[in-house]
Amino acid sequence: MRRVGVVSNPGSRRNRAGLEATRAVLARHPDALHAEARQVEDLEGIFREFARREVDLVVVNGGDGTVHSALTALCNSCAFEQMPAIGVLPTGMTNLIAQDVGLAGRPETALARLLEHTGAGGQIDCVSRPLLSLTTAADRPPLYGMFFGTAAFYQAVQMARREVQPTGARGSVAFAMSLTLAIWRALSGRANQPGPLFQGQSMTIDLDGVRQSGERYFLVLATTLHRLILGLMPFWGNGHGHIRYTSVAFPPARLARALLPALRGRPRPWMIERGYVSLAVDDIAIATDEPLVIDGEFVTPEPNVPVLLRSDREVIFVRC
Repeated sequence: MRRVGVVSNPGSRRNRAGLEATRAVLARHPDALHAEARQVEDLEGIFREFARREVDLVVVNGGDGTVHSALTALCNSCAFEQMPAIGVLPTGMTNLIAQDVGLAGRPETALARLLEHTGAGGQIDCVSRPLLSLTTAADRPPLYGMFFGTAAFYQAVQMARREVQPTGARGSVAFAMSLTLAIWRALSGRANQPGPLFQGQSMTIDLDGVRQSGERYFLVLATTLHRLILGLMPFWGNGHGHIRYTSVAFPPARLARALLPALRGRPRPWMIERGYVSLAVDDIAIATDEPLVIDGEFVTPEPNVPVLLRSDREVIFVRC
């Protein structure tokens, strides 16, 4: 029998209306612990208390940013002697992580099902996933997550927060709206709405120690997820690494024609020769002064210090 601890972010998209449904479920399962993290700094103390109470399954009730913060706190703190299993409730805006390794259904229904199964010894599926670690400086602990992007991806996330999130859209709808808007802006050449958009980003990239030939990039993505929203998976390359990496050189060649094959992970032969690169690697070093995104959270790199992306930890996620 697992001991469950639930950590909720009251500020996540679906939780803003209140946590009454979550509290009602937990009231029927008094052995489960519940804590609210109103800021990132709360997480370490919460996890220390969970560890003291012998929690071995941490359920994260929030969006991708909350999962990222929870994974970072769990990996960098000494709260648990052994990493607990993780459950993810989809209560954020896009919930990319939950689409792959999260608990299915409405959050309160998914939580109730999980607690019933853990309490009665029911069947729980477990899936192992490697994490991305993002190191921005030698004297700082790494950040942990599952989806990284920069260049046009950073601009698209900004645009989504500015123009899509206020509409109230969430999940696949929010992702589809953001993607459609970003593509339309890129193809129509509307590069100043309201700031420079899709102008390419200067950077150097090393993949498993090998310097890439590009100097300016339209898009860079990396993930350890196996499935994304709407069946899209813009990764197709060979290799034995745990990190799926894709980049597009700037300017993107024949973007309108390349878009659908790239999003589906089925590139045309000409794309490989025109700067559409995808590989499976273990180490990525990126030298850039521009902002980065990991699980929807913005990161500003140190000047003249390459950021390092590695996959050096695995986590067990539960699904039922």
